[in-house]
Amino acid sequence: MKENLTLFFDDKNILSRNGFTRKLGSPKAIEIYKDPSATTATGFPSIWHDEQNGKYHMFYNGHVNGKLVPLAAISDDGIHFSPRNTAEEAGLNNPTAPNQVMIGCGELANVYVDKKGPSSERLKALVTYGDSKTTRIINDPLYTSPDGINWTRQPVQWHNHAAEPGAMCFYNHVIDKHCIIARPDAGVRRVGLIETSDFKSFSDARLVMTPDSLDEPLAEHYGMPVFPYENYFIGFLWIYHVPNVRKRKYYGGTIDAQLVYSYNGTNFNRTLREAFFSKQKGMIFPSCMYESTDGKLLVVASTCENEHGYFKNNGVIEIYEIRKDGFISLHADDNADLITIPMLYRGGDIKVNINAEHCTCALYTDDSDKHPLNLLEHELLPLEGFSHEECKAFSGDCLVWTPKWKEKDVNCLEGRIIYIELKLKKGDIYSIKGNLTPMMICDLARYHLHGIVPDITGIG
Repeated sequence: MKENLTLFFDDKNILSRNGFTRKLGSPKAIEIYKDPSATTATGFPSIWHDEQNGKYHMFYNGHVNGKLVPLAAISDDGIHFSPRNTAEEAGLNNPTAPNQVMIGCGELANVYVDKKGPSSERLKALVTYGDSKTTRIINDPLYTSPDGINWTRQPVQWHNHAAEPGAMCFYNHVIDKHCIIARPDAGVRRVGLIETSDFKSFSDARLVMTPDSLDEPLAEHYGMPVFPYENYFIGFLWIYHVPNVRKRKYYGGTIDAQLVYSYNGTNFNRTLREAFFSKQKGMIFPSCMYESTDGKLLVVASTCENEHGYFKNNGVIEIYEIRKDGFISLHADDNADLITIPMLYRGGDIKVNINAEHCTCALYTDDSDKHPLNLLEHELLPLEGFSHEECKAFSGDCLVWTPKWKEKDVNCLEGRIIYIELKLKKGDIYSIKGNLTPMMICDLARYHLHGIVPDITGIG
């Protein structure tokens, strides 16, 4: 049975809360990778973890002597990278750099690991400007590889108009398709979504994100890498803070990234209009999220101190660590409490990701089983043995705190409708996880009358 995760991007699974405010997490820079022969301001790195040999492979763009070429690096732990001698391994003629991946392919947008396709084509390289920047109308070829060394150009264009570097791809289990995030057309700084089942035919780009009235004046959306994360899809929306000048927006301005999220991978929601990734000056492009060998949640980003348009002589690749589930917390400076909506509990631990002082948990049920069609008058009822007073209080920082009670084991409630209430003196709650199915009003009636458990795939 797959566990359900509740993150606090919104209050969808919360019935009531007091004393909490939303607070952005704090990604921590833990390593810098500097290519010995290239600058990587627009590296847009991708990571492939080869599970057969345990190696982590990074693919990225780099400016070498003023020319942008696709490059590769390798790591044992997903944190410390060094250039890979791909040019010699692939037998490239006159490579620009020893770790060059392909010659004459264009600009690398993304390398995607296709776990659904044949092993001979498990790596998909989305390339832009495939032959020349002068033929922008449709010129975005697809390359495939079994090993990241030997690449084959496929007879398809993955974009029906024209894309630019910074596109990316993810698998969407809700619709069972591969989804490409890319601009709707070259120079259009908004976010589109392209769907494909087989990497042979591709839908038109559908607009999924565009600046709105809550964005700062003149802001543009530069890109939006998206990653499946438990029962969510989480994205980093690149915000281009353009200069207020009366000319085309290219030279000058900074770029940072805000959080977005989705339940179905096709419709996206904004969160706090604050930067989740930012630099004091210049640009940052968080491009890939993955796990290290020891389970750390990592993000790799190309960064530089220059402003937009000045890409060629600056830039490194930075690796950041994010706390597990640490995107947005519910934060309290003083006594606070929350209670969830009704959940169908199906056994196992209730897991709380928390950093707090004196937190306790109580469980409730309701009387919806007695009058399931009276949808508005369900009364919360304390569950004997599961009060705050009987809970073993927790203080500290724990990714997986499992509440325990003095006399009762939570597994005795399997199959029951429960409400989870948390109280704490101060601190942060990052997530609640378990074999829990959130139940809306009509879900309760269907469950009690007919035993129907709702399918929450794609709706959280």
